[in-house]
Amino acid sequence: MRLTLIRCIVLLALVPAAPAPQPQAGLKSGYRIAFDSDRDGNREIYVMDPDGSHQQRLTHTPGKGKNSCVAAWSPDRRKIAFESDRDGNDEIYMMDVDGSNVRRLTQTAGQGKWNSNPAWSPDGKKIAFESNRDRKWEIYVMDADGSSLQRLTQRPGEGTGSGNPDWSPDGKKIAFASWTRDERQFEIYVMDAGGSNAQQLTNTPGWNNGTPRWSPDGKRIAFSSNRDTDPKNANAVDIYVMNPDGSDVRRLTRYGFAAYRPFWSPDGKRIVFVSTHHAKSTGSKNLDIYVMDADGTNVHRLTFNNTPNGSTGVHPAW
Repeated sequence: MRLTLIRCIVLLALVPAAPAPQPQAGLKSGYRIAFDSDRDGNREIYVMDPDGSHQQRLTHTPGKGKNSCVAAWSPDRRKIAFESDRDGNDEIYMMDVDGSNVRRLTQTAGQGKWNSNPAWSPDGKKIAFESNRDRKWEIYVMDADGSSLQRLTQRPGEGTGSGNPDWSPDGKKIAFASWTRDERQFEIYVMDAGGSNAQQLTNTPGWNNGTPRWSPDGKRIAFSSNRDTDPKNANAVDIYVMNPDGSDVRRLTRYGFAAYRPFWSPDGKRIVFVSTHHAKSTGSKNLDIYVMDADGTNVHRLTFNNTPNGSTGVHPAW
């Protein structure tokens, strides 16, 4: 599984209908969670309350088989950047938080080009993202209106490259995932916001680490890894946290199934993530969204698959 460059993936499995999500005790209302789902056909962007209630669809992507996904809230919560292939290639777009006023930010020439995983700078002036516009996957940054495009990573040689950028709360650093130079595994790195001084934080030869996400106070980085899983179980991925220098790694989930794409709540007390945790009881391989306390306890499922196949929640952003 490509942990760090996850696209609008559809996992297919035949499962029975499940009950609608109910509000969970202890999950008070607050900032909403954006996510994407193929529950209505195309993959579209939705929002919901932190307890899973009041789910609302924001995008209505024109064209059969066209998708909108990987939403990112602006720091002032007035805009959402996202990825869509509505006009051909996957490009970065922006819309108001009610789904209106959609405009395209990137313009990528050529077939099979992707732009994905937008991430806002803390001051809302810039958006970092990953793209294969120059053959390899690299991290770029642009002004929030799509201008002043700049490439930040310059990975030597061929291969998959770098992706999943995330700004530190002070705006000085960007965490990301990248193939190591020997191209054996994905590792987590951090670099200055201008692209210099890249430092490797994880080192697990033969295993993958990806989807890094800074905590709101900048003291921890959550990420996904298969470092402690059964080599025979390709879908086993867990969520970990570490210090910004790569020390004090702690494992939060122990499911034996997929658990990835962590995202902190604004107060840093909880982490929302994607998982097939329910597969233990249902046999389903469909993806849904869960939330847990920042220490890995008190897990609640927020989305429930009620379609014959597909997934009801991926790429959560709080």
